[in-house]
Amino acid sequence: HFKGRAFAGDEPTARNRFCSTFVRTSPDKAYRPVKTSMLQPSNATLFTFYMYRAQGESDYPPENTNLGSLGGVLWYLHNEIVCHCPRRFRVTRILRYKVQYKATQELFDRKMNFGVRYAFDSGMCTGPGSCPHDTWEKYGYIVGCNDLVRSAWPFPYWHTHYPDAVWYSVPG
Repeated sequence: HFKGRAFAGDEPTARNRFCSTFVRTSPDKAYRPVKTSMLQPSNATLFTFYMYRAQGESDYPPENTNLGSLGGVLWYLHNEIVCHCPRRFRVTRILRYKVQYKATQELFDRKMNFGVRYAFDSGMCTGPGSCPHDTWEKYGYIVGCNDLVRSAWPFPYWHTHYPDAVWYSVPG
């Protein structure tokens, strides 16, 4: 729903006893994979791990955002937040999420569990490349992963100094 526009901050919230979402999408606007095979269960491994998010006092779900491992978020804080005065994005806290994730069968068939990490700015995917065309239409909404220690693509271009620093993209 938010792949083509940014969050305004006043989206309606729908809550129940299991979860909450900032968007109540009508059935005609709900996510529908291009390939109906993506509606079937995947044979991929189920991963359970923590993701962290540095953000301000506003509450919003961890979707259409970038999150990281603890090392990844610390790298982000030191390289994109506290080096600016005043602090960028009004960041005041680090949130921790316990995540369970399984790749779609289409991605798993390519011998991968994670895809390319895309940048999300204000809830909108800003690249690299075309998020929907390059990935989501082919593999569905998959978690993107950027190893900040062993891989310099798509970012950063210098050593991070944080062991196991990872940056994720979480479409939703």
